[in-house]
Amino acid sequence: MSSNLTNGGTTQFGVLSDGQIEQVLLAALELLEGTGTRIYCQEARDALKAGGAVVKGETAYIPSGLVREMLACTPPRIALGNRDGQRTMILEGRRIYFGTGSDCPFILDSKTGERRKFLKKDVEDAARVVDACPNMDFHMSLGLTSDVPGPTYDRHQAAAMMRHTVKPLVLTAMSRDGLADILEMYYLLRGGRDAFEINPGFIVYLEPTTPLLHSQAAVEKLLFSAERRIPAIYTPCPITGATAPATMASGLVL
Repeated sequence: MSSNLTNGGTTQFGVLSDGQIEQVLLAALELLEGTGTRIYCQEARDALKAGGAVVKGETAYIPSGLVREMLACTPPRIALGNRDGQRTMILEGRRIYFGTGSDCPFILDSKTGERRKFLKKDVEDAARVVDACPNMDFHMSLGLTSDVPGPTYDRHQAAAMMRHTVKPLVLTAMSRDGLADILEMYYLLRGGRDAFEINPGFIVYLEPTTPLLHSQAAVEKLLFSAERRIPAIYTPCPITGATAPATMASGLVL
């Protein structure tokens, strides 16, 4: 037990009150239950129906009670390990971590200043830079590898990152099969499935097509992540005034 512990000692900035946050939550529950969400994956629709959702065609209407039940099942923390198996990122409470971004198609060449496509070597160089920076906690690829076969670029990208930094990774994958291959690669690095599940070495970044429209590929990767205990970021990325209503409150609900 720690003594003289400061609760919430990080600098904080809040725009919404607790009551306003509750309003956003209630509106989101109403949206899922009344409007529903379109899911282009039969396996996911079957699972939702078995759990109590109403499924009509490709649209699932999810009861608020089921949503709250699933939220209560989510783990309060996720511990990420580096390539050596050391637990270096504990995702909980108000802990904050910093890292790079992902999947830029172009780069400004550091030697010539030329704007050109990202190459595998650039991904490797970025991983080495992040590995040497003590203020960077995790690594994403920064760019898309354009000089490898297109259908397997995600495997090449992941391999370049795994080889050149020991830090936890945030990865993307083209498909469920691509994610499975990447996971097998990481099993080889970490000594098997058990070692990975105790201290996962990467998070997979996923997106639906647009808010409330979930592609088969995205949902298949999400289901595989749940099955193999891979931490996943699944964000709807609403664009207010385009794929979402124009108001900020409506964007938060989506």
